[in-house]
Amino acid sequence: VATHEIIIHRIRHPRHIGRDGIVRPSIAHETLGKFIYDKFDESLHGENEGYIAHIESSITPPSLLFATTKQVIFLVEDPSSEGIFKVEWTLNYKDIKGDPTVKFNPNYIEFIIKETNAIGITKKDIIHARVIPYQTVAEARFIVDKIIETTKALEV
Repeated sequence: VATHEIIIHRIRHPRHIGRDGIVRPSIAHETLGKFIYDKFDESLHGENEGYIAHIESSITPPSLLFATTKQVIFLVEDPSSEGIFKVEWTLNYKDIKGDPTVKFNPNYIEFIIKETNAIGITKKDIIHARVIPYQTVAEARFIVDKIIETTKALEV
């Protein structure tokens, strides 16, 4: 509905057309994550890899945990450049033993990493873990659920 006003009121929420051609509402958090993911170095992800979800891990230093279709990526903000993130580490889904878990007190997400020897056989007696702090339980459960869904779909 058009009227002769100076102020234009938004009637519809922003939306985008996905890769599958379906029009969906645009979610600011997801759009920001895709924007940051698209700025990643090409060597970090392949053409067949896509963004799934991300959470803000900690405020000081600002850090993000990304889930893609093939790996988990942990980013920390570059202290010399605000808004520019550096890759701290990556972890392929095939290198994760079991499902990631959300731990409480202190609040962190734990990934148990498979250890292999020189010929690629998994060692059973050595356990290494990566822990990532989180701000809210809901966000932590959200990204862990997305990672579990992806690993089940990939049959890793």
